[in-house]
Amino acid sequence: MTMNTLTDFGRSLLAAPSLVADTAMERGRGAVLAGARLLDAARTPTHALAEAGLRAQAAAGESVAQLVRNNLRVIDGLLDEGVHRLELAAQADSLRTLFSEQLELLAETRERMNADARRTLALLSEARVQIGSAFAGALSREPAARDEAPRPAQRARAKKSGPSKRTRKSARARRRTR
Repeated sequence: MTMNTLTDFGRSLLAAPSLVADTAMERGRGAVLAGARLLDAARTPTHALAEAGLRAQAAAGESVAQLVRNNLRVIDGLLDEGVHRLELAAQADSLRTLFSEQLELLAETRERMNADARRTLALLSEARVQIGSAFAGALSREPAARDEAPRPAQRARAKKSGPSKRTRKSARARRRTR
């Protein structure tokens, strides 16, 4: 711009202050409308996430109930086994009989504990799948209104050529010390 162009522009602003106000109002109105569209577009994903959260909470609640029932089953197995071991100990004719009967029970105990662990892991795996699927659909949805809302322009930062600021400082310091 030349000096005359700037002078003419300044005179036109002074001559028509309403032009400045009208321009500012138009640009402000556009920005406000864009903000309103963005807020409206945020409603759909917010509702979808809330619904997904409710589904996940229901799945988690049911999973916890299943785990509590499973733990009760594990505890019952431990108690039954303990009672059986004590009964065998009371009925044993000799120490040798007691040890042999207890060793026989060891294999049964190992099988029961493995079954308990597999059942618990299966319940946890199912809970993970249910809770994950509750959120999977909600997070992948893109609202249609979002496409209509204008996105703010992002300026690309130009990469500076040459040495970095730190490198330039250290080079200056080296020159001063010579």
